[in-house]
Amino acid sequence: SGDYKFKRDYFPSDYNMIVDTPTKDIITSINFYQNVLVILTENNIFMLKGMNPYDFILTSINRTIGCKYGWTARVVGNYLYFMSIEGLYKLKSVYNTDERLNVEEVDFRVKSLFLDNASDYIAYAFKGNYHLVELTPYTYDETFDKVSGNGKIYI
Repeated sequence: SGDYKFKRDYFPSDYNMIVDTPTKDIITSINFYQNVLVILTENNIFMLKGMNPYDFILTSINRTIGCKYGWTARVVGNYLYFMSIEGLYKLKSVYNTDERLNVEEVDFRVKSLFLDNASDYIAYAFKGNYHLVELTPYTYDETFDKVSGNGKIYI
């Protein structure tokens, strides 16, 4: 009994699927985007679509780029934004191309922020914008009173 749709651990099947990637990298994020599940690994992007777990089809979307930090993958409007090893990108389409026509670089300047201090940032979607927020740890003055610093928000 109860309202199962609000329970995050509910999945109405005992079906398991093994996702085998060519580089054997791990899944960093799974997102619902354009009516399919988009599976992001560090080096690849796949989609999983179907009506029930027994007819799911796994298809490659892009084999040249992936999501390095799974927590950065967020759907905003018609795009799925994610941080790759090369910088911030957006997925524009779930259709595979031989080149990178289905992804687009958003801002190369944020790349250097994440390579060393990835845990010092959070990503979220709010009012149709993608936000990267720099977390600033508390600092203390000479009397050990807490003083907060100023973090940056990238939109």
